[in-house]
Amino acid sequence: MGLIQFCLAALLFLPVPSQAQTSADATDFDQYMGAYQVTPAMFLWIRRDGDRFFVHPTGQPEHEAIPKSATVLAFADAPTELTFSDKEVLLRNGNLERHAARVTAEFAKNMEDALARRIKGNQPSPA
Repeated sequence: MGLIQFCLAALLFLPVPSQAQTSADATDFDQYMGAYQVTPAMFLWIRRDGDRFFVHPTGQPEHEAIPKSATVLAFADAPTELTFSDKEVLLRNGNLERHAARVTAEFAKNMEDALARRIKGNQPSPA
């Protein structure tokens, strides 16, 4: 993982005081579950397990997210919010904002696998 991806991942999960959960229906988020591309080498995988939501960034541990509204997930352990729309998610952490386009799971998996192969083979990025 490059320095930019590491910094983005680190900013996603800085400690912050607990946030209150809203009464949003868990099924409101079903349309937003899937993969989002943050950078060419970093994806966010969003999934729901019952009434709980989980975000898994490439190369990082999975974190539980809490609904703040019908389109916003936040984290109890980080000052980050994810605001969903039809084609993307907006990651907001203080003054830092980053748009991540929705991509197919197949595309995200292929890109992550290619990154893992490059790392294992100690190969530089083609760009």
